[in-house]
Amino acid sequence: MLERMSVLVLPTLGLGLVLLLCYFLSSNRKQVPWRQVGKCFFVSIVVSIVITKLPFLEAAFERLGYAINALQTATFSGTKFVFGYLGGADTPFHIPDDRKAFTHIFAFQSLPMVIVVSVISMLLFYWGVIGLFIRLLSPLFERVLNVGGAMGIISVTKIFFGPMETALFVKPYLKYFSRSEILTLITLGLATSAMSVMPIYAHLIKDLIPHAMPIFLMTNVITIPIVIGLCKILEPDQHLTNGSLDSMYNFTGSLDAISRGTREGLSIFVNILAMLIVMAALISLCNQVLGLVPRSQPLTLQYIFGYIFSPVALFMGIPATESFEAAKLLGTKMVLNEVFAFIDFTTVGKTLSLKTQIILTSSLASFANFGSIGVAVAGIAAMCPEQRSNLVAFGFKSLLIGALGTCLAAALLGALLV
Repeated sequence: MLERMSVLVLPTLGLGLVLLLCYFLSSNRKQVPWRQVGKCFFVSIVVSIVITKLPFLEAAFERLGYAINALQTATFSGTKFVFGYLGGADTPFHIPDDRKAFTHIFAFQSLPMVIVVSVISMLLFYWGVIGLFIRLLSPLFERVLNVGGAMGIISVTKIFFGPMETALFVKPYLKYFSRSEILTLITLGLATSAMSVMPIYAHLIKDLIPHAMPIFLMTNVITIPIVIGLCKILEPDQHLTNGSLDSMYNFTGSLDAISRGTREGLSIFVNILAMLIVMAALISLCNQVLGLVPRSQPLTLQYIFGYIFSPVALFMGIPATESFEAAKLLGTKMVLNEVFAFIDFTTVGKTLSLKTQIILTSSLASFANFGSIGVAVAGIAAMCPEQRSNLVAFGFKSLLIGALGTCLAAALLGALLV
C-alpha cells in the first residue's frame, strides 16, 4: 500500500505543490493562462508515454545508445594515442584485478569526449542536418505549446544544445523578448543538459545504467513543455516573439567546421577541468570547517543536503528508505554541479533500487546549479545588454523552477520506465 502511494500519490502531490509555489511567486496571479499551462503538462505526459512505450521509438533510443558507445570507443582511440596508458591503453606494468578500477583518469579518459562531440556537432551543423531538424520541428512546438517562432526554435535546440548555443540561434530577436520569454529562455537552459556533456555523464555511470543516453534525451524532451508551463504561471503574458532560424556559424568547408569544433570543444574541456579543481577544493574546505562541529560523526555538506532535499526525493517517487541518499546527490548537483553528483552516484547508486537509479539518472542531468546561473546570465546579457536587468532579476528564480522542472520530468520517467 505504501509502495503504491509512493509511486502515484506522492509525485502527484509533489506536482500540486510545485504549481502552488509557482502561483505564489507569480507576478500576476489573475492573468495566469491556466489553459496553456494545462496543455503544456498534458503534452509532457503524452510525450513521455509515447517515447517510453512505443517499440519503434524505444528501439531508436537504443540505437542512439549504441552510437554513443561507438563515439566513446573512437574517443578512446584518440586518448590512448596521445596519453598512452593514462588515456586508457594497456599499462607497461602489472596491476592487480582489484585495483584496475583506480586506473581510470577522468581528465584523460572521460572528459576528452566533449571535444569529439563538439566537432561532430559542428559538422552536422555545416552539413545542414541540425538546421533541417530545427526547421521541421520548431513549427510543431509553436502550435502545440502556443509559443512564438523564436521560442519554438529555442524549444527544439534545447534538446541538444546548452544555454549559450541556444540563445545564439535567436540572438537577433532577444531584445524583443518579453519578461516571460526571457524567464523561459534562462530556465530552459538550467533545467536541461546538452549533447556535448551527456556522453561524459553516460560514461561515468555506465556500470550502473549501461544505456543512459536515451534517458538524458527523454528527460530533455519531457522537461521543455513542463518548464514552459511553469514559466507561464510565474510571468503570465501573451506576447509572442516571432523569428526564424539564424545561422550562428559560417563555415568555409568541413575542415573549417572541424577546426571550429575542436577550438570550442577544447575551451569547454579546459573550463570543466578548472571548475572541477576549484569546486573540489571548496568542498574539501567546507567539510573541514564543518568537521569542527562537535558530534559523533563528522558533519559534511553532503549530510546537510540529505536533510534539505529529502522531501523533494520523496515527492519524486523515491522510496523513503532511499530518499536520504538520493537527496544528498540532488543537493550536491544543485549546490556544486552535476559532474560531482554523477561521480558520487557511481558509488551510492550500487545500493539503490532500479527505480531510484533511473529517477536520479534523469534528475541529475541538468545545469540547475548555482554556478550555472552566473554563466547563463552573463553570457546572454553579453548577447543582449537590453535584457540585463530581467536576466539578473530572474537568476535564482530560474534555478529553482529549472531544478523542480527536471525533478517532475524524472518522476514521470521513473513511473513509466519501471
